[in-house]
Amino acid sequence: ARALVTGTSDTIAVFVPSVLNPFFGRVMHGVTDTAVPTGYNVFLCYTESREQVERQIEAVIGLNVDGVIFFDMAITGSQVLQLSRAGIPCVLVDNEFDISGAPCIRTDNAGGGRIATDFLLDLGHRRIAHIHGALEPPIVHSGTPESPIPGPEASVSFEGLFQRRIWQERLQGYLEALGARSLTPDPALIVQGDGTTEGGVQGGCEAMKTLLQRGERPSAVYAGNDLMAIGVLQACRDEGLDVPRDVSVIGFDDIDMSTLVTPPLTTIRQQRHKLGTKATELLLRSLGREVEMEEVSIQPELVIRSSTAPPSPAVSP
Repeated sequence: ARALVTGTSDTIAVFVPSVLNPFFGRVMHGVTDTAVPTGYNVFLCYTESREQVERQIEAVIGLNVDGVIFFDMAITGSQVLQLSRAGIPCVLVDNEFDISGAPCIRTDNAGGGRIATDFLLDLGHRRIAHIHGALEPPIVHSGTPESPIPGPEASVSFEGLFQRRIWQERLQGYLEALGARSLTPDPALIVQGDGTTEGGVQGGCEAMKTLLQRGERPSAVYAGNDLMAIGVLQACRDEGLDVPRDVSVIGFDDIDMSTLVTPPLTTIRQQRHKLGTKATELLLRSLGREVEMEEVSIQPELVIRSSTAPPSPAVSP
């Protein structure tokens, strides 16, 4: 009844591509820690298909929510316009597309890729492999030499397709770090894995075994997320390789599981709570409940654990 009178529902809807991925738990803490003290309730929507996205957007319009936050999704300009016409502002976090007029927060994924690769280079590694998620469409590295980056090698889920920009940016950081040291990217050291929540560990394991079948093994592997990095650890165990003596491994995201594996995983930490906090702050500004707002570009940081070390003298760097 109050919503009908005031035209507001004191409710924020948050869309995520998966409720199984541990990454989004800490993000949601950031959202609720910011929204609830200002009087807003939060409810969660997750999507497994484009059709679900459309249905749930129609549902939140019908529920008269005050605002929407989309995390890691390929939301289009027409969908943003649909919400805007209903008087519902939205914030896009790590959206695949750049949409004018829609506030957006991004993690510096390319910067994180550079940090990860630079760290391995500083340890003395030179044969550094990279495992990325699905790139749709395939991209081509325009540096030297004109080497095509391997394209999709397996079917991917809706979640995986939504994340293609993230994989491209994390790959680009790897390429930029090598280029800054005048090192030529080796296409044989770049392979696609299944980076999704359901398939990430197995995808990383299979991608690492593909790398090992291509000849001289890498002395270090930078995986595009922690789930695939954990799969790399599993593949190394299966093949009798010691981490980090034989192969150093670094991931990306710093999910809680990264501290529980053996050895604990060196990774690039996304500030997940801060992503949720800043996205909510930005949305609250558009709703007129002013809170202090800082940057809209979230910088990741290196977390060093036991899965990385200088290359062993017995291993080619």
